[in-house]
Amino acid sequence: MELRPYQNDQLHLLRQGIAARQYVQMLMSPTGSGKTEVAKAIIAGSQAKGRRAWFVVDSVSLLDQALSRFHQSGLYAGAIQADHPCTDYGKPIQICTVQSLRPRLQHLLAAQPPDLVLIDEAHILHKPHLELIDWCRANKVPVIGLSATPFRRGLGKIFDRLVSCITTAELTEQGYLVPTQCWAPFVPSLKGVGTKANGDWIEDELAEVMGDAQLVGDVVSHWKALGENRKTLVFACNVMHSKRLAEAFFAAGVMAAHIDGYMPQHEVDEILRLYKAGKIKVLVSVAMLIKGFDDPEIACLVLARPTQSLMLHYQMLGRGLRPSPETGKTDCLIIDHAGNLLLNGRPTDTLPDRLDTGEGESVDRRQQAKQDHEQKTRACPHCGFVFSGLQCPKCAHEILLPDGVAVAPGKLAKLDDRRKVLGPTCKQDIYRELLGYARAKGKKEGWAYYAYQAFLKEPPDRAWRSSSLQSKPLTPEMHSWIKGYNIRRAKSHARYGT
Repeated sequence: MELRPYQNDQLHLLRQGIAARQYVQMLMSPTGSGKTEVAKAIIAGSQAKGRRAWFVVDSVSLLDQALSRFHQSGLYAGAIQADHPCTDYGKPIQICTVQSLRPRLQHLLAAQPPDLVLIDEAHILHKPHLELIDWCRANKVPVIGLSATPFRRGLGKIFDRLVSCITTAELTEQGYLVPTQCWAPFVPSLKGVGTKANGDWIEDELAEVMGDAQLVGDVVSHWKALGENRKTLVFACNVMHSKRLAEAFFAAGVMAAHIDGYMPQHEVDEILRLYKAGKIKVLVSVAMLIKGFDDPEIACLVLARPTQSLMLHYQMLGRGLRPSPETGKTDCLIIDHAGNLLLNGRPTDTLPDRLDTGEGESVDRRQQAKQDHEQKTRACPHCGFVFSGLQCPKCAHEILLPDGVAVAPGKLAKLDDRRKVLGPTCKQDIYRELLGYARAKGKKEGWAYYAYQAFLKEPPDRAWRSSSLQSKPLTPEMHSWIKGYNIRRAKSHARYGT
């Protein structure tokens, strides 16, 4: 199997861990990075040596998805899931749901034990997972957990080692994931909303705060203004909230649907089929599509539920980052009505690089990003009027949050993360495009300097400012940006008579 360079690095590091007798390892790799491809390569190597491998998933849909992808690569596996048509315990590769493994585990370990175990979505472990890991550790059988977000409390007590060698920012820069446009609001007041044992909000109480008619209308109107009619996933607070959001989209003339875990499976399958076929534009759910749902054509995410969990937050964000060149997708819009991007971070922000041992602060919280966003009485720094909130009612001056995002009640503001997404090579290419435009239009090369600064909010590298630097043809995105930039400059000159 042909792997990407970072996937080969992951394989090498996992083998190093096994050689060092660190038998239970966690592979952390972002959503869309190809964890299943790495798993297939590991299992293919095991099969070539005549060894038995188990690939453990936590739902029937993920089992069928894995079977399809394994079989496409010539890895013919049996299924351990009730009376699944692919059931064949004699095959050296078995794909099993953890639910079906529970009553069969001891029998299988005694009769046909594995020589290798891989656990998908390993940030969520159930009792059979733990029993299997204990057996593997006692019998020196390698276990590899796969997760984009292994931040659950106590995972460091279960896994010996974390393997992580690629980030979302790097994957975006290399073109394996698409960049994002992020829109975020004032963080709503969640005072009085209870929390569950894991520290996240209680969904029903959360819905009481987030689910009123005003927010529903706000979600739809912002999508119509910003969403560009893109294929969209919406994450709601609870089932009732999800249904109301779908109804609001539909009433606004947008083909939308809701799914939840209480619906008959054939209804869910039909809705997903219509969504993937493009017949449904907006799909709303609570948590059903947060993990394991892969549709590269999704180009817009709407976050209509707050979360304090990095794990949940980045699982949601990951649904829209896969590229889809066939559909012309170049980026993903993230429309955040809950302040999650401000609290938990943007897709390319740095994530924890260690497993949680259950001691000290949880790695599933971005502690340094927590802010007190409760409304406070303050004097406007522009006119001195005393008010509560983030926009002065006297002169309309907007207060800036600490990360520089301008926020006003009822309005979303764009979070510009170009500098975080783009690496040095991409930045130089941007400067070369601007330089080429300046030369073609007979402008001074200083024009490219100031245009670059306006685009990335930072000056270009001094080393690039050389007459020998080759220009580069404009991309459609840059051509569109330059057009708007020239219009803004012209208006500014006209306004101030320069």
